[in-house]
Amino acid sequence: MRGALAPVLKNLRLAWENPRSPRFDRIVIEASGVASPEPVLDTLLRDRWLASRYHLQAVIAMVSVPAAEEQLGRFPEARAQVAWADVLVLTHTDQANAEEMVRLAVRLDELAPATPRLVAVQGVIDPETVLAPVAPDNRRLPQGQELPDHGFRSVSLYLSAPIPWPRLQTVLEDLLAQHRSRLVRVKGVVRLSDRSEPVIVQAATGRLYPPVPLPARASDDGLGRLVFIAAGAVHELAEELMAAVGGIAVPDAIRLH
Repeated sequence: MRGALAPVLKNLRLAWENPRSPRFDRIVIEASGVASPEPVLDTLLRDRWLASRYHLQAVIAMVSVPAAEEQLGRFPEARAQVAWADVLVLTHTDQANAEEMVRLAVRLDELAPATPRLVAVQGVIDPETVLAPVAPDNRRLPQGQELPDHGFRSVSLYLSAPIPWPRLQTVLEDLLAQHRSRLVRVKGVVRLSDRSEPVIVQAATGRLYPPVPLPARASDDGLGRLVFIAAGAVHELAEELMAAVGGIAVPDAIRLH
């Protein structure tokens, strides 16, 4: 991250200074759901060229309530996200019970007691409210130390044919049950055989959330995409995916990366 981010931001700034190029007001950097923000902050705050041309407005961390307690306990990356955040957005609250909400509130009080918390219910939240917080001027610098490498790897699954939700649900729930300690996150957009619009599919810490429909777009290429993020090697997981999903979609509809 430290070697890749700085050149991108420098090129964007040089293009911004070109009168023939379109101007932008803000850059949003979206890290992976299992990434620490420290390398990004280290780049933005220590690189003098960048620091003189960009202002770090805020760090926003999304906290999925049903999965948060386990992930905060297992991964220092998750704790780093909460600790560095200027605002926390609690998601999947409609999938959490009162006990989970209380336990998470206690944990967040330990890690970031003064950090504001917003709640998004089924993705509904005012974007301007999320983007309004401003980082303090006296933000401390990261120590520059790398967090332990958990060997996070990902497998991307492309589906060219619609899939019946009951069968896809069974496949995903079986994978989540068999690889609960390894399979950190599942996310993607797929097409179901009983729906005309695409749906969002998400899972974390062994829990599969209900699919959420998306508006159809004219530019949609019709492909379904699922990303599986695992802690450790993914070869075995990829083979299981091929075997499981191959019985649902046409044989040439699957491409693993």
